[in-house]
Amino acid sequence: MTRWHRRRVAHEGARHLSSAIVFLTICLASAPSWAQGKGRVERVTFFSQALGINKSVNVYLPPGYGVQGEYYPVVYLFRGHEREWVNRDEEASRRGRNIQDIADELYAKGLIGKMILVMPGLSSDDNTVPGLGVNFVQVAAAGGKSGIGSGRFEDFMLDDVIPYIDVHYRTLPSRTQRGVDGFSLGGYTAMMFITKHPELFCSAGAYDGTMMWVDLDDPRAAGPLDDGTWLGSSLFDPAFGRPRDLAVMLSYNPCNLVRDATPGRLALLSTCQFLIHSAGSERAGNLQRSQHMVDVLRSRGLENAFADIRLAANAEHNWWFADEHMRLVLPLHWQKFQNPTCTMPLRLLAPEPGSRVAGPTTVVWSPGLLLARAFTFLSFSRDEGQHWFPLATLTSPDTTFVWNTAEVADGTCYRLRVLVVADSLAGVTSTQGRFTVDNPGNGPPDLALLHPQEGEVLIGTQLLTWFADDAEGDSLLFSADYSSDDGQDWKPLFGWQQGVRSFVWQTPLFENSPMYRLLLRCSDGTATVVDTSSRFVVDNPRTVLGQAVVRHVAGNGSGSVVVHVVSPSEVRDALYRVTFRENPTRYDVWEVGSGTQVVAGATEVDGATEGPLFDGMRLVVADFAQAEVNEDSTGWAVGASTLSYRIYLPTVDLGSELLVAVPWPADYAITLFSQVVDTSSGLWGAQPLPMMFTVQELVSGAAAEVVFNDQDADASISAGDELFLVARDEQGQPVLTWTITFSGLPGALPPVPGDVFVLKTKKPFTSRDVFEFSPLRSGVAAAGTAIGPGALVVNAYPNPFNEAVTITWTLPAASLRIFDLRGRLVRQMRLAAEASGQRAVLWDGADDGGWQLPSGVYLIRVQVGQGTRTSKVVLMR
Repeated sequence: MTRWHRRRVAHEGARHLSSAIVFLTICLASAPSWAQGKGRVERVTFFSQALGINKSVNVYLPPGYGVQGEYYPVVYLFRGHEREWVNRDEEASRRGRNIQDIADELYAKGLIGKMILVMPGLSSDDNTVPGLGVNFVQVAAAGGKSGIGSGRFEDFMLDDVIPYIDVHYRTLPSRTQRGVDGFSLGGYTAMMFITKHPELFCSAGAYDGTMMWVDLDDPRAAGPLDDGTWLGSSLFDPAFGRPRDLAVMLSYNPCNLVRDATPGRLALLSTCQFLIHSAGSERAGNLQRSQHMVDVLRSRGLENAFADIRLAANAEHNWWFADEHMRLVLPLHWQKFQNPTCTMPLRLLAPEPGSRVAGPTTVVWSPGLLLARAFTFLSFSRDEGQHWFPLATLTSPDTTFVWNTAEVADGTCYRLRVLVVADSLAGVTSTQGRFTVDNPGNGPPDLALLHPQEGEVLIGTQLLTWFADDAEGDSLLFSADYSSDDGQDWKPLFGWQQGVRSFVWQTPLFENSPMYRLLLRCSDGTATVVDTSSRFVVDNPRTVLGQAVVRHVAGNGSGSVVVHVVSPSEVRDALYRVTFRENPTRYDVWEVGSGTQVVAGATEVDGATEGPLFDGMRLVVADFAQAEVNEDSTGWAVGASTLSYRIYLPTVDLGSELLVAVPWPADYAITLFSQVVDTSSGLWGAQPLPMMFTVQELVSGAAAEVVFNDQDADASISAGDELFLVARDEQGQPVLTWTITFSGLPGALPPVPGDVFVLKTKKPFTSRDVFEFSPLRSGVAAAGTAIGPGALVVNAYPNPFNEAVTITWTLPAASLRIFDLRGRLVRQMRLAAEASGQRAVLWDGADDGGWQLPSGVYLIRVQVGQGTRTSKVVLMR
């Protein structure tokens, strides 16, 4: 091991220690999380009458917990020890995240409201004996472990934990406001509790639960009573005895409880929500057991919320994916609490839809039943139910409330919502239409853009539409701006117009881009309001002039310049030159004959957005933000070696200096010889070593400096060797850049003299890059690819999709790129040249790195020649 390599390895350990210290410091600094508008976790210990011992639970309390008049739904989270859901270091896969982080993030994003999460201890104190939420058959089999007591864990939950939480915390003590969830055996526990006690819970989830088979009969094996996990493992001896008490086991088996449910229990279960996820494969977890549970539910008319129970194709039985499950299902638990199955004939009587109210206004509702005790939650919306705000919480069975509307802004889109929760009854209703609040004084108008929608692709003439109204009935004025770069730069679309509710937009006259937004203004002469659209796409057909017309005449940039002809009649017989400026990258276009600058400082270089219009044309310029490895051109160019390689940018701490590798825009060739032909660099204290190979920059032909880590000391390239390439900046100072690590399985063919390894990069444009084109001299029709509205059709099915989507297109295509709604390229596929006809490719919802992408809208862009067509697809996890 060289001195260089020893230092690098030592630093990796130091970096891990440093990260741990920083992480600890951050945690300690943020200990009073409630003071920062976040939730907090408290551990409470109380005496359990059922277990006969002191037992602990962890309780997550939402931001601002304890506000007067606020009461909260509860989700009970099961696993084993009470620490597991909150312990960031429970498992390496967790990556420092816990349930508190997830709940705080969801609340900050408005995906959940305030709720309490309770994590009871359902195991021995050392977490080796699982409690499973059942009353033990053979307590002695627990070996006297502390934390077990009587072993009556079902009674502990029902008689101790739930009553304790309802007494000591501001909960809503109703089954319609109580849910359960869990991971692994905790998933089994959650499903056991809701199927055995549906009178207590309305929502249940499980991630990769270790479910029992119906009648403990594994369908994958012949014969009865062959559920080896539950019947054979000594882990469950305390709970179910040895030999097993089969009657007790079946009474706690969620599948049996569902299959054998009485009509009354089945009626209650039909009002419950089921949120079952599994690992991505049987090898990775409990896919088949989870699917069995879902199948049994379906056999009784009960549906799981997810058509595909696999959380993700690569999901495993670990804490990272258990936390991901919670990130996805906590909003669904919340929605269930807010929209319970109505078991009372609740009606909202006043105010009526279409009415106009002012000052103190009486809200009237009727539950249709005589209630001795109930919680009533009144909410109002200013935008016809898109967003709700709390109005009042009543803890008595009142059916009227006086609302002082002077405390809210005037508006024409108000709605009211009433949620009534009793012990086992619930009802929710809202006004069936909007009403107006109009108090003395002037209120701002209401405004909402209706078209275009998020992710929509606009082609040709489009009608932009919006809703607008004013509580005072004032006449309204409208104006609009547009942005093709996600709101960074706004340009006028139309000026102030009176009384209109739509605008005819000729989109072919505007630049194509996947990052459009509209900004609409509305004024009543005194107050002005604004509504901004979500991102959408403008993608009109163009005649495209590609490489046959546009020539790269100077520079080494790896990007591309494509000419889109917008208006053929305006294209001139001229020679155009494209030059670049750096930091940030911009481009200029010159008409060479007259020396006229027709485009100055254009910033559209993302390869998707058209630049400014000039002489009937727009450019689409694709640049690289920084140099990156060209994977298609990198590798063994000469020879039969099967050594693999990894190219990366390291950070090396030398003690006195921190070297951060820079992505250098250069190409290199490594050529092997039969004798020593060079010596590696001694920079930064590295040991110069003999090399039976040379490293050259391909463009200049000059020898490149390299620090060589020769693991087997053979002076040649072998498995385990590392090359740290060195460049020189403008001042001649050394710069650490690309590192190549070679590896190979036993039997891999090593390189031999004469073999050549090439590292090529994709390089950003610099001021040395120049493109030229002359559209008419090259013949627009001959050189261009006309993509008409019907010439290229791109489809995706199923849409929405959960695991994979099939993308089809017509005409021979060059590439397929997938963007998110922020315009970021997440996946790129190169397509083989094929004849015309329908072609298809499967996308698994992963990015180029293989990571599964989150739910959302994605834009698929298929390139044909130099033309493109865009389609929208929805991924739903």
